[in-house]
Amino acid sequence: MLIVGGEGLPQESKVAVEQISRAASMRLELLIELSKEENAALDQKARLLRKLMDSVPGAVFFKNKDMLFEDCNREFEIVVGLPKESIIGKTVEEVLPESARFIKQKDEELLQMGGIQSYELEIKTGIGSKTFFVQKSVVLDPDGKIQGLVGVMVDISELKKTARFMTAIIDSIPDPVFVVDKDRRVIEWNRAIEDLTGIPKDSIVGKGEYEYAVPFYGERRPLLLDLLFESDARYARLYTRFERTNARAVAEGYINSKRGRRYVIGHASLIYDSAGNLLGGVETFKDITDHKELEEALRQSEGRYRAIVDDLTEAIVRFKPDGEITFVNRAFEQMMGIPKDSIVGMNVLDLMSEEERKEVVALLDKANENPVAKFMTKEAKPDGSMLWIMWIGRAIFDSVGRIVEFQAAGQDITAFKRIEDELKNLVEERTRKLQEAERLATIGQIAASVGHDLRAPLQSIMNNAYLLGISASDPSLPEKSSAEILELQKKIERQVQYMSGIIGDIRDFSRNLVLDKRPVPVQTLVQEALSMVSLPQNVILSLNLDIRDPVLVDQGMFTRVLVNLITNAIESMPKGGNLEINARDLGEWVAIEVKDTGVGIPKEHLDKLFTPLFTTKSKGSGLGLAICKRIVEAHGGKIRVESQVGEGSSFIIELHKPAKPSKSGIEQKD
Repeated sequence: MLIVGGEGLPQESKVAVEQISRAASMRLELLIELSKEENAALDQKARLLRKLMDSVPGAVFFKNKDMLFEDCNREFEIVVGLPKESIIGKTVEEVLPESARFIKQKDEELLQMGGIQSYELEIKTGIGSKTFFVQKSVVLDPDGKIQGLVGVMVDISELKKTARFMTAIIDSIPDPVFVVDKDRRVIEWNRAIEDLTGIPKDSIVGKGEYEYAVPFYGERRPLLLDLLFESDARYARLYTRFERTNARAVAEGYINSKRGRRYVIGHASLIYDSAGNLLGGVETFKDITDHKELEEALRQSEGRYRAIVDDLTEAIVRFKPDGEITFVNRAFEQMMGIPKDSIVGMNVLDLMSEEERKEVVALLDKANENPVAKFMTKEAKPDGSMLWIMWIGRAIFDSVGRIVEFQAAGQDITAFKRIEDELKNLVEERTRKLQEAERLATIGQIAASVGHDLRAPLQSIMNNAYLLGISASDPSLPEKSSAEILELQKKIERQVQYMSGIIGDIRDFSRNLVLDKRPVPVQTLVQEALSMVSLPQNVILSLNLDIRDPVLVDQGMFTRVLVNLITNAIESMPKGGNLEINARDLGEWVAIEVKDTGVGIPKEHLDKLFTPLFTTKSKGSGLGLAICKRIVEAHGGKIRVESQVGEGSSFIIELHKPAKPSKSGIEQKD
């Protein structure tokens, strides 16, 4: 049996134990009064005394002035694990030997001093330890002399367990927390507040009279929690922010800590029991110094941002999710020809055409998934000319991921748009002439004519594109403007490369083929072709190239055939699909198949598929498959296509195997 002190029991639990003890004491007083009655009704009173003792909510015992047990109730028998006959007339050493020394000392103090005595007692039983709250008082005779003592023991094991659990919870809270009882004495001081103040829990628990304020302010003064117990406007004004509602308060201000002066937000609440009785209060802190410093930095940053944005040559506009414009810079005013005061408050969609509105609304609807988007608008200038603006729009989110605003930066690309349109028109015009010329002359004549006609203007366009790229490095241009110029330069160069590719196709188709045929493994040809193609993630590649015999081909030319077929297969599957490349041994022939699960080719187009200049694409020379057919046939092979609309296509090339020498030295076919 171990003796423990009275610390660590929650205030509410102590109140409950005291109420139980008071009830027991009242009944014990009644027992004492009954014991003083005349002997005539002794038996009846004895029975009543027994009922009263057994009804007391706890283990009750009586001792005489010699500290021998005189009586006890059934609950006491259960607690000590002995029947009454083994208790009556015995000393504490015989009944509770493990705790006898401490209990005897307490009994002697009580018999000497009188009054009421309370303490906690831990008893080890066969099923574990139990903690009891013990309350004892002396028994006096009619003359006021001490005749003995009476005590009651209440099991508070569950209350102690709850108290330890609550302490563990408070200790695990990452923010500093302290709790006081109704007399404003500290009863809890968690680890976080120990770390903040450097004050250990053991040295502050039980302290009151504003002692807990010293670590924060260097003096005894009310804290936020104290202002709930008693209002004091003087101290409320010391906070930079103070709000109170009934039994709760929140405030912000500076405190001292081990890390120096910190800015915190504090929350305080009073604690009541279920009956509405005040038990105490709790206060928590949260260090928001970094947050406050960030707020100040953001304010300064916003001021700098507005100054920079106003000096940009790009048009900047910000608007709410409902379209209301909240800010435009000077460049936006000048570009639109509308003063800022007239623009702010307008709906951004009112500045666009119906077609542009639909495009922008669609982009705004998808802003959560795609927060950054590009779009183009066309504005009529006062002189009747058109102003083309390339916009980069960006959604701005709050801390919880909700869109609070949009920002768009616009660059005048009218000059670049003009160049792009001219280039597009030139390409379309030359392509149209090329296709028409094919019907009027031989491929060689077209190659000579178109190649000559296009080479000079294409070179001129490339030169202008180069100069355009140089202009992007002008340090006076904003970074975004330079990026837009470079993007347009790349667009122009891609178009020129596209036209150069067409010229190259025509030249290749018209020239005589000179083959350098060598035995090459099919696997090598396929891998080389795949290395030249970008395979999208949504296209699944399957290779079945289990064939030992090589093929006799011009490796460079035949690789080009496979690249063309693989590229066509990928382009036929814009939403992804399966790409198979198979090789089969057909005896004297080797078959190489490129198969896709794309859109397929209409039946009426199959016969024209290898015809020069025939194409089902919006772009392209229409010579790719014609060149493939010419190369395959130059190798003595065959190429054919099988296709179903909606199911896919299969291009099959058949080539002779190379001759192998016989044992006699004469070459023979397999």
